[in-house]
Amino acid sequence: YPVIVEQVAGMLRQGPLVGRCRLVVDATGVGAPVVDLFRQGGMSPIGVTTTGGNTPTHEGANWLVPKRDLVSTMQVLLQSRRLMVAEELPEAPLLVKELLDFQVKITMAAHDIYGAWREGQHDDLVLATALAVWFGERMGGGLRVLFL
Repeated sequence: YPVIVEQVAGMLRQGPLVGRCRLVVDATGVGAPVVDLFRQGGMSPIGVTTTGGNTPTHEGANWLVPKRDLVSTMQVLLQSRRLMVAEELPEAPLLVKELLDFQVKITMAAHDIYGAWREGQHDDLVLATALAVWFGERMGGGLRVLFL
């Protein structure tokens, strides 16, 4: 992680990203120490912890966001074609596969749970995309999302 933090810091200090982007980092579970590493590296990341709650809340730069909010924001943007996957992205085929595998399930207790349900499937790119677009929409829409 320290190498990644330094690479991201370099991208944020030079070139087209300077002053034009916000760093949004998944703070869920083991992500909290990663957010701390970015802060120790002189950056000001927005930490987002996904929850099963009902309403997004925040204290400073730390957000608690229901997973349903992340997923539904991305779903609306995909359906309205405001979010499209550029074929040129190196991981585009993997993101599309993860999107196709991603599902919602309703439990017997009427709780909604989200994820890739087939054995060995992942949803990391889906959730990274959902974090970025949720934050972009929350902060006024119209923001461009850059994946590093």
